[in-house]
Amino acid sequence: MSRLFIRFALLVLFFGGVLVAIAAQPDANPARAFFAAEDCPMPCWQGIRPGVTAREDAEAILEAHPWVDLSADVDVPGIPYSGTYDLWQWTEDFSFPMPINRQDIAFTDGVIGYIDRQRDDEIPRVGGMEMTTGLTLGDVWRLLGAPRSIASEGYIGSPGDRLHEIRFFVFGDTNITATAYQSCPISFASLLESPVSLRLSPNPVPSYRSEPILPTLYRLLRLRQVSVCGG
Repeated sequence: MSRLFIRFALLVLFFGGVLVAIAAQPDANPARAFFAAEDCPMPCWQGIRPGVTAREDAEAILEAHPWVDLSADVDVPGIPYSGTYDLWQWTEDFSFPMPINRQDIAFTDGVIGYIDRQRDDEIPRVGGMEMTTGLTLGDVWRLLGAPRSIASEGYIGSPGDRLHEIRFFVFGDTNITATAYQSCPISFASLLESPVSLRLSPNPVPSYRSEPILPTLYRLLRLRQVSVCGG
């Protein structure tokens, strides 16, 4: 009984620390400026909504946006599907200081796919989009609400610099996925400060079975600290 009580007390302390850590994020959350979606229901980035925004409008927004450099985009005849998406790099005006930058992982700063027309009278629209962000997991969590599901993707990286990948699904009621990259040692505090890439999907929010996200994350971090970091 005493062992169960101690374990319960430790879990209570952990969850209390989690809530304090999230609440202690600065009031000026950079995620608001990144999404700039006050008049655009989530999921939305800078006025572009997956499944809603017409391709013509999205490309006009990208072309005019000071953060976006489309010069490396590929649209080559004979390359399958090259015309169904746009790739970009962030410019020097991109105002977020923590982009993911690792030599052992290949990242494209941004990619947006388009839904092909099913009928001649149908307007091509935005499909999914994925971006490195310069935001931390804590920024996204605090702005959009707690994720409803998580998945552990194992680890990648060079020996001595193992990098764990954790994917968080469906923040609040939005179909947004955040992938955090956590170096050893793995802890919740450092995970909140990890930079994330974001995926915005046009699909309806699936009916996830409600998970106790914090206990699940606690168990995952303990397991990965041992199996990935060796301690």
